[in-house]
Amino acid sequence: MDPDLIVIDEFHTLFSEHIFAADLLYFQQILLEWVKDPNKTVVACTATTTLPIKFINSCPFGSLEWIYDNFSPFKIRSIVKDQDPVYKIGEVQIEQGKSLETVLREFPSSSENKQLVFAKGKIDKLRDLACMDLSYSWLCSPKSNSRIDEIRACELMDQDHYRSLISGYLPDQINRIYLSSAYREGLNIFDPSVREVIIEGVTDIDIIQSLGRVRHDLDRVVIVIDKRKYSGIDKKVSDAINLLKSGKLESYFEIQEKQETEENIKSKVPILVYRDLKTNDLKFNVFALCY
Repeated sequence: MDPDLIVIDEFHTLFSEHIFAADLLYFQQILLEWVKDPNKTVVACTATTTLPIKFINSCPFGSLEWIYDNFSPFKIRSIVKDQDPVYKIGEVQIEQGKSLETVLREFPSSSENKQLVFAKGKIDKLRDLACMDLSYSWLCSPKSNSRIDEIRACELMDQDHYRSLISGYLPDQINRIYLSSAYREGLNIFDPSVREVIIEGVTDIDIIQSLGRVRHDLDRVVIVIDKRKYSGIDKKVSDAINLLKSGKLESYFEIQEKQETEENIKSKVPILVYRDLKTNDLKFNVFALCY
């Protein structure tokens, strides 16, 4: 079948870290062909247009800006920057060089100012954060295999709180709820008492998907950025750009093949150079740069 209309749900996953996997390079090549074909219409669906534009349209590192300026035709920033958000954000605040714990102390929650907190890292971090106060709670995926003290985390989380949140509302008497990355998709919060979202993350995807969970106006979004992680990303992006500009794909491909051990695959090593299915030529994987 040769389709005229292609609808891609959860389009942002093309920009997530798992797109480095070799098995998705096949789909990416087909997708690029579809987009270039004037006889085909590609409709891309993602969480929301309610992005913190102030942050998404700015970036502290020149190499990342180079990527957004040169990567075509898929630009999340371009897709949304001219659209009027469905829901408004009163303020976007960027916190750099501070730990999440410090930021949480500086932005307290209350019954009039309930918060969603999207935290990165291990599940026990969520549990430890939530133990700070009786009005806090934490949730992980009900399918999570992560363990805390040898017990599955999903068995330790409050099941009543889970049922309340997936229905779109914060549990009673809970002012702040900590969520793992598993809740960045498929969850919609309609509870108007949620006035702030605090997001720990360094990529557009972290921010886009976390913010997309709330389906009403917000007073404030606080984005917590670890500058050390951002600097690490910047270095990798700079190296990739130099590889792209040098055109020395053959030698890099040979090194990459040697590095693709089982251990490296599990740690999501970027596949920057791949072999084209049609021409058998080596090509640069521009998708890897978007993460």
